[in-house]
Amino acid sequence: MNGDGSKPSAIAVDECFAAGDDALVDELRRFPAPGKLISVAERWKVDPRPWARRMIRAYLDLPMNCPGHEPLVKRLFKHAEAQHDHEVMGWFAVALDRIVRRRRVRLHHYDHQTRQSFVSERLRAASNTTSRGGAAGRNRTGQRLFSHRTRYYLRRRVWRYFRTLSHRDGEAYRTAIAAALKDYRDRDFTSGEAILDNWSLVHACYHHSPVIRFGPSLVHLVEGRSLGDLDPAPYQPDLWRASEAFAVLLELAGEAGSSLVRQWALEMIRREHQASLTELPLETLLPLLTHRDPHVQEFAAGLFGSLRNLGSVALSTWLDLLETENLTVLTMLCEAIQANVAPERFSTPQLIELTTKVAVPVARMGFAQLQARHRQSPCSNEELAGLAGARCEAEAGAIAAWALEQIGGPDVYDLDLVIRFFDALQAPTRKAALDWLVPGSPGWDDPRLWARLIETPFPDVRDALIERLEARIRVPSPDPEQLTGLWCTVILGVHRGGRQKPKAVRQIVRAIQRRPARSDRLAPVLAIAVRSVRGPEQRAGLAAVAELVETCPDMQATFAALLPELHCPAPAGGTSA
Repeated sequence: MNGDGSKPSAIAVDECFAAGDDALVDELRRFPAPGKLISVAERWKVDPRPWARRMIRAYLDLPMNCPGHEPLVKRLFKHAEAQHDHEVMGWFAVALDRIVRRRRVRLHHYDHQTRQSFVSERLRAASNTTSRGGAAGRNRTGQRLFSHRTRYYLRRRVWRYFRTLSHRDGEAYRTAIAAALKDYRDRDFTSGEAILDNWSLVHACYHHSPVIRFGPSLVHLVEGRSLGDLDPAPYQPDLWRASEAFAVLLELAGEAGSSLVRQWALEMIRREHQASLTELPLETLLPLLTHRDPHVQEFAAGLFGSLRNLGSVALSTWLDLLETENLTVLTMLCEAIQANVAPERFSTPQLIELTTKVAVPVARMGFAQLQARHRQSPCSNEELAGLAGARCEAEAGAIAAWALEQIGGPDVYDLDLVIRFFDALQAPTRKAALDWLVPGSPGWDDPRLWARLIETPFPDVRDALIERLEARIRVPSPDPEQLTGLWCTVILGVHRGGRQKPKAVRQIVRAIQRRPARSDRLAPVLAIAVRSVRGPEQRAGLAAVAELVETCPDMQATFAALLPELHCPAPAGGTSA
């Protein structure tokens, strides 16, 4: 329905019809006059243009909630039925199933004999027939055409059409009902009871199920059974057991618009056509492996490993299949690759790319093959440094540790390559790099590395550097002026505490004691610690100030200016501030 506020126009409807304009459906839905709609229906139903047929489908795919449109729907329906138009009758089967929806209601009962009350649940159809106000009628989301009695009659009539077709021409029935089943959508099954309200679908897929019983117009669950017990039991089961049905079911599994129909087709294939699965051609299976439905993907992946001639599948096909996000499917695919694809078919850059994938099965497989490749033909250090970009959190630590063993040894150490692992986005990669930075490693005595690490934006690396600096007693530390930024960052981490802050304070004290001339740059950092709201940090800062005033008397005036609220007595022999 257009939202421009203009009045419905019979002229606009005629112009759209004459010009073959797709706006016809919108104009029709705004037009409530039954007399005009009857004349439109008479022209529409016999129009031979493909456009007219496409418009019928577009009209039936929208909710039947336009007041006064009953004559239009009935004439299109009766014409399709008279012409034995299986496709259009399939569209009507879906559209008419959608206009019946029951909801659960709670009924309160009282047993006069036992004098007890109890509550039961029933399915009831809401009173939602569109108003008959002609031009004054409004399209409302919850309303639908026809009375409930007429809706039930039309649903029975459309199913009777397909039922008769099944006895007259089984192959035509199977093709026609499969085309109709494709048009159901997940929105048609928003609740469990909505499954039972799809009269044609339930007949076609579950007609012989012992879980349900058919009333004159509605479907009900058998007492004591649930929808979880519902297994495929189609009408005319022999037609679905025939070998020709395998291709139809496989097409349904891949193209049906609802997961309910796709799972029904998969269960029918497993139960009735298991032998045909072994002869399935690869080109038929590949689209199912990349299907959006995880159940279809898993079904296809389970068959994939058993197919013959998988060794002849193009490498590009394997790589495309590994882009799926379904972990179960990826695990099966990786197993199939390891069993059927020679490792030498992968180039080193391809193995690096696989190793840095997010999915655990892919990263694990790529890493194993990369290690084997490196043992046979060593990769370059630049290629291995690319492993710093590993995105699989579960494998990133092991990948980084192995890579640093190869490129972080004394003979091959390269600062520009190693630093990538400290700057990696994955925390396990950074941890592996910090585990590598120990006494004896080439980076431990490289002041260039320490100078670069001081600028790190990662809190875990900053805290670890404080630990490492605490341990570096015999090795000359980087310039204290360079370390000021690191110490400030650690101490200014006001959103959290930590054992690293007192260590940073002690390192500042030692730096000032070694080089008092630069106290003007480092003393303000200690003042920050003294003013901390956290007790341990504040005490560490006060102890640092007291120690410096004791060992460096000249700093008494500096701290008196920085911390006027703090009384700083002069040391023995000095003058009080």
